[in-house]
Parts: sequence; structure tokens; C-alpha cells
Amino acid sequence: MLPIHRKACQLVEQARNQPLPFRERGIKIDQELIKATIDILIMAPSKTLPQNCRNDIRVRTPDGLDRRIKDVLNTDLRTANIVSDVLAECSIVKIVKVVNPDTGRLIKGTRLLDEIFWGKDSVPAIALEFKTFTKTKGDVLKSSPGGKTKKVGQINKELYLASKDVIDFISWFESKLNGANSFSHSYYLKLDRRNWRCSCFYDAYKSYWWRFNTFCPVTNRWVSGTSLQESFEYLTRLAKSFRKSIRDNNTALARKCALSALKWGGVEKGNRERIIGLGKDICAHFRDIQEQLDLSSARLNENQGIHINSGFTKLYFLLIDDFMMYDWRRHGVNGPQVLRGKRSVPDTSSVAVFLRTRKRKQGIQ
Repeated sequence: MLPIHRKACQLVEQARNQPLPFRERGIKIDQELIKATIDILIMAPSKTLPQNCRNDIRVRTPDGLDRRIKDVLNTDLRTANIVSDVLAECSIVKIVKVVNPDTGRLIKGTRLLDEIFWGKDSVPAIALEFKTFTKTKGDVLKSSPGGKTKKVGQINKELYLASKDVIDFISWFESKLNGANSFSHSYYLKLDRRNWRCSCFYDAYKSYWWRFNTFCPVTNRWVSGTSLQESFEYLTRLAKSFRKSIRDNNTALARKCALSALKWGGVEKGNRERIIGLGKDICAHFRDIQEQLDLSSARLNENQGIHINSGFTKLYFLLIDDFMMYDWRRHGVNGPQVLRGKRSVPDTSSVAVFLRTRKRKQGIQ
């Protein structure tokens, strides 16, 4: 479990003065149910969903928190109202009224509160600091107590690339791209039972190896491979289908494409539940992400509800031109090399370093 899940479980145990699991109104409240509820709400628009509880099987339960919990936990038990009440006791969630889009009437819903307010009896007045923002063209404004705003300056690609630290680092890194023995690295590749090595970053690119075996929702066949070309061809085909499904609001296909990409990358754990938890909102969710992360207009401090980890960056890579697939394993490769050559490495303490591969997704729109 992530720290946010552990914190929620601890608050529930403190509020009830008893350890998990325990039973509440006939329902087992345990770590799995709490984790699923939080993950589903995190991915929901405004972190809010109607409860739409039914004492019925999944297929006859309308979309909402109850249906999504049933899907994630593979159960037909009605749990959303009960787990919501338990979490509301700890100020982890708030029971709210939401509009039923089918009838226009107000119904009971559940909203996940910001983690800084968990466990408190009420939301303090300082919460207004996070709600009042004023934007003017060309500037990034940061809110301050009382609704006042402070200009912190525009942060964009041009200013970033003009930074001396960035320029120095690019020059240093450029020398490692294809120079002989400029980046010597080797290890035993257990999955292929052989030694893997490279002498520069271009050599590493040519020696790329990643074993995958996943079901392709485009061809309805299993695909596998290990080479860069095999991965590139499959991901290009998947990206076209994923993007089209998002545009066409094809929920089923969008879910299949996302899950296939996670399977390709070996990052299903935890992320599969998030994708399923999006329910029928998956297309709207990723359309919003596409807009926020459009590299031609993206700005810092203006992005909301973007989940970043080694799994979801793979999905954004498929959906957004020039978005880089990135995870901690690149740190594992580059960190030791930077330390070994630190005498010649410029100061990059304020630089966010991205090893960007310029891959044009031809034919993908």
C-alpha cells in the first residue's frame, strides 16, 4: 500500500479504537476496501462520485462508487454507503449531494477530501488559500491567504532552456551520447541469461531489450517481442487505437488499450485498479489529461488530477505527442554515472533532467 492508504487505515483504526478488519452493518471493513475506495475517488472528476448503492449484482448496479467498488473487488456486495460513512468519521471523505445526470435530482455522493485535512473535525479557514486563484495572460499566479495573489513569473520551455544550469548540463550530457566508452555500463540480464553492455547512450539504444507478451485490442491477438522495433510497432498501433477510442468516447476500447499498455510495461499492479475505477469516465478523464499535458501550452502550477507514476506515464506517452515515458529505472542507470563523473558535471541541483527521445508518431492523430 502507498502512504496515503496506510494513513487512511490508521485513522480508521484510531477513530474506531479497534484494528482492521472489523464489521460495520454486516460489511467487512478492511484495508482492501479502504484502498479501493480511495483509489476510485482519486481518479474521479473533482474526487467525487454518486454512491448509487444497490443490493444487486454488478451488471444491474448503475455507475457510481458502489458499482466501481464492485468492479475493482470483484464482488456483488453493497458497500459504498457503509465505507463512506466509516471514512467520513475520520474526515477522509465528505458525504455530499450530487446531481443525478439522468433525473436532475440531488442524490447522495462521496467526496475525497485533501489529505492535509484528514482526521480533523472541520476544514480550517486556511483552506480558502487553495481555492482562490486569479489568472492573467502570460503569468503564473500563486494564491495567498485572503484571496490575494502573488506573481511568480511565467515558467515555460524557452526560459527553462535558457537557464545556464540547463545549458551546461546539456553540453555535458551530449558528450555521453555516442562517444566511444563515454558511458560504459554492463550487467547480467537474468531474463535473457546473458551479459548486457553498452559503451554510450546510442549503443544502449541499439541494444534495447524488453520482453513483452500482451493481448492486442486492435487485432484481438496476443503479441510478443523483445526488440525496440517490435515494441515501437506495437505501441504505435496501440496509440492510434487508444487515441481514437478517447475521441469517440468508446469506453470499452479505451479501457482495453490502457490495460494492454500496462501489461506491455509490466506495471499492472495498482494501476489496473485505477483504470477500472475510472468506469465510464475514462474517456473524459484522458481527454482532460491530453489538454493539460499538451506540451505546446502546458504550464506549471495549473495541472489538476494528473496521476504520475511509471504506469500512467506510459499511457500519457501513447496519448500525447512528445510526452516522454519515464520511470525510476532511468534514475537507477543515470545516477551512478553522474556520481562517477561528478567532478566534470555542472551544478544541476535546480534542473529537472529529462532524457527525451524525439520520436515522431507518424500517422497518429
